[in-house]
Amino acid sequence: MKDSSIEETGDTRPGAETLQTVQIWDPLLRLFKWSLTISVAAAWGLGMFGPDIMTLHFWFGYAVLGLLAFRLVWGLWGPEHARFKSFAYGPVAILKYVFGMFRRKPSYWPG
Repeated sequence: MKDSSIEETGDTRPGAETLQTVQIWDPLLRLFKWSLTISVAAAWGLGMFGPDIMTLHFWFGYAVLGLLAFRLVWGLWGPEHARFKSFAYGPVAILKYVFGMFRRKPSYWPG
């Protein structure tokens, strides 16, 4: 996913900012999200409608646990936009964002 943010151009005229394209999602994070989606759906489907032998259901459950362990590691030591600190905001920032949603101006909020 690519997102836009404001970059200063050095020009002092009003509205002189330019948009910069920033890549937010890295390929491993995309692979994680789709793998987690498929694994959870497969485990649920096999648990509800699958055969009485639950081996595949358990393997998909193990895959979910492995993927969650990967995300924990990636959230602590991965690239900047994959880290937990890049999307964990405090109450003041959240309130500013919520009240800013009602203004008719773009926020340039990444993500």
